[in-house]
Amino acid sequence: MLRSALPAQGNRRSAFTLIELLVVIAIIALLMALLLPAIQKVREAANKMLCASNIRQIAIASHNYHNDYNKLPPGSWGQNPISAGFFAGGTSGPWQWYGVLVPLLPYLEADNIFKLAVLNLDLNTPPPGATIPNLNWWANTTNLLVSAYKLKMFTCPSDDALTDTPANGFFPYLALDGPDLTVGTFFVFSPGSTIGVTNYFGVGGCIGTAVPSFANYYAQYAGIFNNRSKLTLGQLTVMDGTSNTLMFGESLGGKGIAPTNYRMCWFGCGNMPTYWGLGNPRLDPAVTSAAADWMRFSARHAAGVQFAFGDASVHTLRFGNTTVTPSTIAQTTGPNDWAFYQQLAGYRDGFSQDVSSIYE
Repeated sequence: MLRSALPAQGNRRSAFTLIELLVVIAIIALLMALLLPAIQKVREAANKMLCASNIRQIAIASHNYHNDYNKLPPGSWGQNPISAGFFAGGTSGPWQWYGVLVPLLPYLEADNIFKLAVLNLDLNTPPPGATIPNLNWWANTTNLLVSAYKLKMFTCPSDDALTDTPANGFFPYLALDGPDLTVGTFFVFSPGSTIGVTNYFGVGGCIGTAVPSFANYYAQYAGIFNNRSKLTLGQLTVMDGTSNTLMFGESLGGKGIAPTNYRMCWFGCGNMPTYWGLGNPRLDPAVTSAAADWMRFSARHAAGVQFAFGDASVHTLRFGNTTVTPSTIAQTTGPNDWAFYQQLAGYRDGFSQDVSSIYE
């Protein structure tokens, strides 16, 4: 064989040099740094779409409930009779305290969970003046076990609701009536409790059912879901219209910055008022009233909070200037964003102002 036919030993190359490897690694790191924000945006967009789907399905479930019962489900099974005014002082009372999500379980492909619960859904139970011991849902061991189910359809994927342990504990029910946070105070389950939580609540309007001392102004913004409520879609249509009325919204159930103070149990926390405006999770409630906290709708989405309207359409309301304190609310007009927010929350206020300024 001729020597010229053999490959030259000096032309062989067995590996990359160290400098070449470092350059490649640097390029990959640079590309990852450039792509990471875009990936995070795409992930958040996907989470927001899934959240919108969750809340839309809950709204559709309430429509299907209406088809069967000719009325929308109650926001909660609280004090009866309603006209007696709300309790105060931290007692739960002899009532059931289910939330609006419980009767919707069969319409959300969770009929098996619904059948496990021990329920008394009679809106007239207990009758006025009667005391039925152990009527609270958590007084039943079976219901406590059912309430521990962690249902993804009740939580926003942008939040860490299913894995978060709140510092102060879990609310077994939500009871607010009027702009006074001392009315309807309640106890909480301990932080270590095994409880399924929710990010989705029925819209109770400005201050819920409105005790008489607040009825003159705030009652005009009554919402769809309240204590033992039984509105019909027909009533919504002929009053403000389903497409102009908030039905369900999302909330963190506590402050948005770590450590979270509270979370809300899906079994008992059914409806939330809008009086305190929308809460921004990136702010501290100890510093500003515009922060997310347990008494207001809030979300981890960048622009605002998603709501399902009465027609099951989903829109985002911007955080904006919807938060005010009781001392700054005039009895005739409020800050524009706050007033627009209440207008959307009320089903019978009769206002038809352009609220596009608070839409995303």
